[in-house]
Amino acid sequence: MKKDLVPKLRCTECGGNMRLLHNSEADSQEIRTGELACHDCGRRSKISKGIAYLLPGNMHHLLKAEKEGWVIRAKEKNWYDVSDDYLLSLPFPEQSNEEVDWKIAREPFYHMVDSVFTDWKGKTVLDIGAGKPWSSRYLSKKGAHVISTDILEDDRIGLGVADVYMKHDGTFFERALADMNHLPFQDGCMDVVVYQGALHHSLDLWRSLQEADRVLKKGGHILFTSEGCGGILSRESVGKPTDDGINEHNYKNIRYIYYLKKLGYRINTYHEPKFYEKHGTSTIRFWLRECWRFGRGGLLMLVAEKK
Repeated sequence: MKKDLVPKLRCTECGGNMRLLHNSEADSQEIRTGELACHDCGRRSKISKGIAYLLPGNMHHLLKAEKEGWVIRAKEKNWYDVSDDYLLSLPFPEQSNEEVDWKIAREPFYHMVDSVFTDWKGKTVLDIGAGKPWSSRYLSKKGAHVISTDILEDDRIGLGVADVYMKHDGTFFERALADMNHLPFQDGCMDVVVYQGALHHSLDLWRSLQEADRVLKKGGHILFTSEGCGGILSRESVGKPTDDGINEHNYKNIRYIYYLKKLGYRINTYHEPKFYEKHGTSTIRFWLRECWRFGRGGLLMLVAEKK
């Protein structure tokens, strides 16, 4: 964590400004260990391996279970003990034990950030729910000032993977443990908020989008790149975690759109890259596909601009 992140932070307990205490240790690039404290309520938060630990003290019990559940799942499914070479290959692994279709994960992301929304250089970008933060790594290479957040600090399946990236190719991005419903950042300090297939894990979709809106500057953008969701005809499943505690919610796609509209955003939706490869820019085919998708569900990709 670099010192210039501190003015962007705020206390998750009282909303006060944070300050860096003097007991910090740094390497040539960042503060590796240390402590932050709130000016107002005095709550302290540690910095370890460059990661700021900014989860709220009263974290929801379902979120605590999910934090433990990801590690349990990874170890039980045999995709926890992976090499640095594997982590460096993401999102293009030759082989993977993870329950992830990497092609579906990466193609909408690259289409969105390379072809649809391309204004990254110098932008402050909040990458929410980044997991193994390969998306943050890529955006930082495009010249963005990236802050990568997740509930996992783990060095195999969480934000700790960033050390592998930084050691290998010198990329840098900030890392913070954070709950997407209680973001530890000041109002209006972000240019772009990115959800790479992460928002459906939210325990409260409306609260999550309110928080994204709060930290976003006027004229800023929210991006969904691979958000799996149900259609108008599907049943929502919310608040029912899996057996290992992970919150895999099924929100209707129209709910995402309704909430963003309610917050006053201008929205453009997009299809996966293979649609454009097959149909080009045909407006009729776009809207036929859009109607089918909103009825049946599927990946939701959009750019929402804050007015």
